[in-house]
Amino acid sequence: MFQSSGERISLIWATTVVAVAFILMNPMMGFKILRAGHPYAEPGTCLDTPGAPAGSPTLGQTNYFSAGTTTVSNTIFDASHSDDLVRVNNGHVIFDHVTFRGVGTGASGHTLEIKVGGSAEVRNSVFEGDPTEDTIQTAGNGDVLIECNQIGGTPGEDHIDMKPGGPVTVRYNTFTVEPTFNDIQMHNAESPVTVYQNTGMHRVFFELPDTYDPAIYDSTGSIIDNVVLERIWLYDVTNVLVQGNTVPEVKHGDSGLRDPEATYFLNNQITTFNFNGGTCYKTGNTGNALSSCTDGPPPWY
Repeated sequence: MFQSSGERISLIWATTVVAVAFILMNPMMGFKILRAGHPYAEPGTCLDTPGAPAGSPTLGQTNYFSAGTTTVSNTIFDASHSDDLVRVNNGHVIFDHVTFRGVGTGASGHTLEIKVGGSAEVRNSVFEGDPTEDTIQTAGNGDVLIECNQIGGTPGEDHIDMKPGGPVTVRYNTFTVEPTFNDIQMHNAESPVTVYQNTGMHRVFFELPDTYDPAIYDSTGSIIDNVVLERIWLYDVTNVLVQGNTVPEVKHGDSGLRDPEATYFLNNQITTFNFNGGTCYKTGNTGNALSSCTDGPPPWY
């Protein structure tokens, strides 16, 4: 059929609009290049090649304390460090395709610490360091997103330790090396923590900090759709959602001393359930009967 020039232009325009719309809706195509090397993924998009590419510049101990947003991409952090290797103390830092190495040499220190109001996004990165304390620690932080990372190395304590501060989301990460203590250590008494769709974790521990009165503070959050190789422990937390996880063991409470309240177990595969006190609710779980929990959702759900 004969098309006028105006009809051909309209067809080309329509095709272009459809293509642009497809890219915007497809997060794997909708990326932009920040500098030579890896594409910078929008939040929620995991790429196949985490970490900095070979030949990327290397930095030693680094502190970020400027206001505003700073983006760090295609960079290796590597040094012997007597305290923290990388510290975010202010502003908002986006770490994308970064490799964190380093060896802790002092009595304390983390590979990455986010504190004093600083906030961060850490994604598509690799952790290989051996810090004295934790791989990542948050404390007094702003919002933090930890996603799509390969988390290894051998921390002296935990892989991710979340102290009281702002909300933290840990999602789509692969844990490749068992830590000394816990993969996830949550004692954020001020804001919720979400642990979503991670693999390779051995131990997840949600608790209220020892110095916080449970009559005043609540530690809460969600543990959703994770593959946990060993256990989930819940102590003196409130209104925690545990949903869709595969886990060999769950421990609920500490013999009447530090008992969680109104935990909701929804659609999990749990082999062993150690109930030591508190209150819990259940729907749709397989494996253990969770006989100490009340059928149906809790009032808060």
